[in-house]
Amino acid sequence: MLKLLLQPLVENAMIHGIQKKEGAGTISIHVERSGSRMVFHVVDDGKGMTEAELEALRRRLDVPASEQPQEGSYGLRNVNERLQLHYGADSRLHIESKPNAGTHVSFSIPILEGPYESHDRR
Repeated sequence: MLKLLLQPLVENAMIHGIQKKEGAGTISIHVERSGSRMVFHVVDDGKGMTEAELEALRRRLDVPASEQPQEGSYGLRNVNERLQLHYGADSRLHIESKPNAGTHVSFSIPILEGPYESHDRR
């Protein structure tokens, strides 16, 4: 697995979800095997997003960072691009959210064995 895939997702959940809600909140990370893929879930019970905010975020993720105006979502965009470049289009971020109920970000990567296991080590 590439480094720094989960950290930006957890950071976003904390900053944009939990810190913007009243009271305590929870961030959960769940990983499961699904056939030949590992599926990662980062779920918070924070502020969440309206449908319009969610659609705007999804659109921003589809435009390469080099073509984006300077308007946030850097961490998500970077993770999404790295996932797709390294693992293919099936590994893109999937985001679901509801106002005052939280956000669920997920992605899957193929289970690779052999020489790929240490691709991030030098």
